[in-house]
Parts: sequence; structure tokens; C-alpha cells
Amino acid sequence: MIIALAFTIHSGFHYSAKHRRPWIYLRVIASANILYCCLTAGLMLFFAAQLSRVELIYLTGEILLIGLLSAIELRLSQHNQ
Repeated sequence: MIIALAFTIHSGFHYSAKHRRPWIYLRVIASANILYCCLTAGLMLFFAAQLSRVELIYLTGEILLIGLLSAIELRLSQHNQ
């Protein structure tokens, strides 16, 4: 939850600020989201025996959704240079 709050504050601050190169900040948050997905996947694998099917499905969906959005953010940041 703390990580998500930090991402929200970071994104909100840089969205409202006028930067000459906003794609750099988009690339930073996309990279952080990908690292978050990797951390979540690693913890999910580590604790897989203790997680229910519903929890596994939820976490898999979260990883896929955040990963997809991060890939789009990375493409946009490369396209807008």
C-alpha cells in the first residue's frame, strides 16, 4: 500500500508540473511499476502454497494489468522523445 501511495504522489506531482521532458518521468514510473510486478510475482511464487486460488487469480490479474499499462507507458515515453 505504501508503494502504491508513493507511485500516486509521484505521478500526481509530475502530471501537474510542467516539464520540458515529461517522458522521463513517465519512464521512471513505468519502470517502478515493472519492478513492483516482479516483486509481486516473486512473493506470489514464494508464498504460493499458502495462497488460495482466488488470491492467486487476483495477483496474476494485477500483475498482467500493471504490466500491460507499464508497457504502454514505456512505448509512449519512447514515442514522445
